[in-house]
Amino acid sequence: MGTAEGKDVAGRVAARLLREYWRARPLLTLRRFMTPIDGIAIDRPFFLLGTQTGGLSLISRMLRRNSRTVYCHGNSRFWSAQDEMQNVRFRCLPEAFRLGIIEHVGTRVPRGGIADHPEFGLHRNFIYACDELLGLYRKTEADYTPEVAQGLADTIRACIRAYAHDIHDCRFLDKSQTFTLKMPLLRKCLPGVRFILVARNPYAQCIRFCHGHVSKRIRGHFRTPPTRERLLDLVVQHWRNTFRIALADMEGHDDCLVLRFEDFLGDVDQGLRGMADFLELPFEPGMVPQPGIMPHFGSIGTQKWYPVHKEVNRKHLRLLDEQSIDRIREGLQGLDEHFDYTPDGP
Repeated sequence: MGTAEGKDVAGRVAARLLREYWRARPLLTLRRFMTPIDGIAIDRPFFLLGTQTGGLSLISRMLRRNSRTVYCHGNSRFWSAQDEMQNVRFRCLPEAFRLGIIEHVGTRVPRGGIADHPEFGLHRNFIYACDELLGLYRKTEADYTPEVAQGLADTIRACIRAYAHDIHDCRFLDKSQTFTLKMPLLRKCLPGVRFILVARNPYAQCIRFCHGHVSKRIRGHFRTPPTRERLLDLVVQHWRNTFRIALADMEGHDDCLVLRFEDFLGDVDQGLRGMADFLELPFEPGMVPQPGIMPHFGSIGTQKWYPVHKEVNRKHLRLLDEQSIDRIREGLQGLDEHFDYTPDGP
């Protein structure tokens, strides 16, 4: 192994070890012996909702740079690691909030509790809200039990105890996308909760999964690789069901801010200030991506920061043909018009 290659491998190993250290901090912190878990208050936690590849990671990183923000993997000093409880803390979460479902039609239940499926295999990302899987992930007040609420709260409290600069003055953030289907249950479990729902052009989002390496990676999870048409139908169902349910769950509540990712990219500073106002979170200039502030060592996906690319949909929209456009439009059942999305953009 050459010197340069050896340094590269050593760097990846060191980055992985650093991430694992931060992941393990809830078990390693000395606060465990000084601060009882039930003595930690959860102040107005907030959740970023939407679908994968919808721009949530970029927005989440900006909010995680706030000195008062805590998430499931760190704080403002370690702000660009994994930020989804459904993945990072799945062993601690009640089953109602896991990405994997333990009881299902399959026969295998591998590590992590993600049950098998005769068509999808162990795959869940990008399709968990499709028509067939939706019932497994949709949760409402009817799914509330004191045990579920306690399990969720204790998972959040453990993160606050491990990562908060000041456990008495902090706000917890998460962006587990499956939680978009669980807003009523989250309200029941966490009084004062806030939501930010982020939409991105479904014509761009859905078609990208049917082309190139992304499509190859997704198809590889299926027991039998789906046709292009079948895969497109599944991801369109996923987008439609996610936002149909979220919009319905918002009715009669003032705890949710809705935005289009494309509008946010048009004026990041103003959009971020609007979010901070809604969340009652003090705005800090360092939250805005800028030269001289780059993702720290050990980061995941370092390209999701600076510079902020505004034309994120163009290359995907170019993949559309008339048949795909008609298929997506029909599958969305009018939700594209609700958000004023077209095959040409917002």
